[in-house]
Amino acid sequence: MRLHAAIKATITLGLAAILAAGCASGATTTTGGESEGPTTTQSTVQPTAVYFAPTEGGSLSGDDLAAHPQVVVVHDQEGLTSAAPIPVALWIDKQAIPLVDLDWVGTRATEGWPVAVIGTPNEIYAFADLVPFIISLPYGAEPTPEQKAEPGFAVWMFTSSSGNGYSATQHGYPGTPSVDKVLNATDPLLTSSPILNYHGGN
Repeated sequence: MRLHAAIKATITLGLAAILAAGCASGATTTTGGESEGPTTTQSTVQPTAVYFAPTEGGSLSGDDLAAHPQVVVVHDQEGLTSAAPIPVALWIDKQAIPLVDLDWVGTRATEGWPVAVIGTPNEIYAFADLVPFIISLPYGAEPTPEQKAEPGFAVWMFTSSSGNGYSATQHGYPGTPSVDKVLNATDPLLTSSPILNYHGGN
């Protein structure tokens, strides 16, 4: 895997402090990962997110996803590439990460596309371990097994890039994730990104 070394070398976000302080609190719901996996969706509604999900299980329920046509569900890289010809939020289920082309996702991330890892609220675990193209794991900051098992989701978006490096925003959301919760986190990032200048695909 090709790592984005320049990004790793320039982002200084106090990640060890984030790990010590924990992620921000959030409400819980009863939807989630024990249900049958979601199916690939097609809709005429303008998508704002593409969810790369496992074929079975997953952190977001099929019924919840079916009620939100603005979220396109895919199960392989070909589906992800074809479902995201324009900027959208990229949601990657923790269980499906081995199937995704992280170089492809990393390129979109540096272009300002919001990225969400669904299945953990721990930003260090999400973006230094599960999708390690974004940051390097700080020394001594390895999350505990309990932190890795905690339900939730984490969101990352680059907010600027220059010859001097990158800046970014990130946040962890503990608690059982729902589609509305993730949309409420990623839709504002998508529309406010200073890099994307997003206009809903228009």
